[in-house]
Amino acid sequence: TSILNKSNKNTKRIRIGFFLTSSGIIFSFAILSLIFISLRSLGYQINWGIQFQQPIFLIVMSLIILFFSINMFGFFEINLPIKIRKIFEKHYSGYFGDFFNGFSATILSTPCSAPFVGTAITFAFTSSNALMLLSFILMGVGLSVPWLIVAIFPNIISFVPRPGKWMLNLKIILGIGLILTSVWLFWLFIGAIKITETMNLKNSSNFPIIKWEKNIHKKFIENGKIVLVDVTADWCITCKINKVFILQSEKISKLINQGDLIFISADWTLPNNEILNYLSSFNRFGIPFNVIYGPRNANGVILPEILKTDKILKMIKQISL
Repeated sequence: TSILNKSNKNTKRIRIGFFLTSSGIIFSFAILSLIFISLRSLGYQINWGIQFQQPIFLIVMSLIILFFSINMFGFFEINLPIKIRKIFEKHYSGYFGDFFNGFSATILSTPCSAPFVGTAITFAFTSSNALMLLSFILMGVGLSVPWLIVAIFPNIISFVPRPGKWMLNLKIILGIGLILTSVWLFWLFIGAIKITETMNLKNSSNFPIIKWEKNIHKKFIENGKIVLVDVTADWCITCKINKVFILQSEKISKLINQGDLIFISADWTLPNNEILNYLSSFNRFGIPFNVIYGPRNANGVILPEILKTDKILKMIKQISL
């Protein structure tokens, strides 16, 4: 909505607004790094997407996004007191909103580490505090590139059609998108509060799934089996895509159903220290994460974050007896 709101404003205002949003993104990444540094200093284990494991965060963000989605439909407006509003309109009109747009962009963009963030996160979480801070700032710069481009070349907005009825229609579409995001977060919240240690593993796949336990893969390897461990979570979109299009594909599911490939699923929707320790043993701190074991490689081979059927089949051949 930033471009819609600024399409009829002057170049200077556009430039400032998009620079402020970029600053909000970079600043929020810096804050994230300081939080992680503090947690690590206190002896806590750290991981990427930690906020999506917290039911309170999920319900609060769901309500906030629902609030903004309703606002997109024009049902209400919330105004500050007149005296305060006059000060803001004169000196800081919209600036704080632009800045905090960067925060929301950062918070909602961190559930998964694929396809490019995984390596950066691994480097950051295994480096010194200074390098971690620098790595996060650089990730913030990377995420803010679209806003920086508009800030540097504000005339790009001139390609946006003049304000008209199309803007109302587009706002409705964007509002629907926000509602769907709110529903998704609420669905994650409902799932999170229902999950307990005694629940059976949810299986919506077309093949048998074994629930992950520490070192459970070893007994299968000893019997000459190939094992694929999938660390996943309900809030990880890339994990879902990998599962639907690759892991449930005809070739892979056939191997699992025939018993030629043992599929173990580690559900990391909620905090789980054993799964976090398992990830940390590979110097990984985010998901998706898939590792394949076999008689010829008992230590496991890490698969790419974006899975490919041919890659999995090739790896199976390499580590088979």
